[in-house]
Amino acid sequence: MKFENMHVKCETTKQREQVESILLKNGFKFVGVVIRGYKDVSVSAGKESFTHTCKSGYQKQYNFKEFMTKYIKQNEMIELINNAKSELKMNDSDLSLALGKSRQYIGKMLRLPQSKKVQDLVTKEINALLARDKFKELSIGNHAYISVENAEIKNGEIVVTGTIQDPKDKQISDLKKTNEQQKLVIDKLDDQLIKAEKIHNEDVKAIELKDKQIKEINDSRFNINLELVESKKLVDELTDALQWEQKEFDKTRDELKELKSSYTTSKALNWFFVVSIILAAIVWKAYNG
Repeated sequence: MKFENMHVKCETTKQREQVESILLKNGFKFVGVVIRGYKDVSVSAGKESFTHTCKSGYQKQYNFKEFMTKYIKQNEMIELINNAKSELKMNDSDLSLALGKSRQYIGKMLRLPQSKKVQDLVTKEINALLARDKFKELSIGNHAYISVENAEIKNGEIVVTGTIQDPKDKQISDLKKTNEQQKLVIDKLDDQLIKAEKIHNEDVKAIELKDKQIKEINDSRFNINLELVESKKLVDELTDALQWEQKEFDKTRDELKELKSSYTTSKALNWFFVVSIILAAIVWKAYNG
């Protein structure tokens, strides 16, 4: 058992002797001078010794009841651990693993002081382990039975702590539990199926909406293509009209050029005739004059 530096205040010398007896059983030795009638005990854990002289500076101070509650209970837990190791032929690591704990669990329980709550838990776990090792099921009178769940080990004997049931009642109870578990599974599967169906319906709606959008896009593309064809046809017609107008314009321009050329030639000839007539008149007048 792991002790600590502490000062234990007792009300009587008999209480002091009980504290000293526990310390001696755990390998501690008395040092110093026996003070008759002195009721307190100072413990030096590092030196594994105790004395009647009050040691100053100890943070831990217990009265007799607090000391006994902590260390007697701890001592009972340690004795139970040692008995279990001996009975099951296990070391600290094996016993820890058998309890479903880490390998260091039992070693820690033996080395370090533990609270009453922890000590009670360890005691319960080890008693259950011993019970499982001693029996799986015990038949007692009229085909009734007890199991690990309603029995524990006390003073090496199996003690029934729960109600003893008839096997048929247990079978019915087990069937009811199985049915309840199956119902829970079925209900869970139903919930999952409803959720899956809801998701499926949402997916179907999403696909339908997507198909509708794709159809609208395709229809829009078809209409655009029709408009493009009509527009191209109109452009072609406008192009043909422009080309015809260009030809007419060119033709008219050529005709104007010809008319202009004809007009210029006619004008020149007219001037030539006028000049010729004037010259002829002048010559005639000169000749007759």
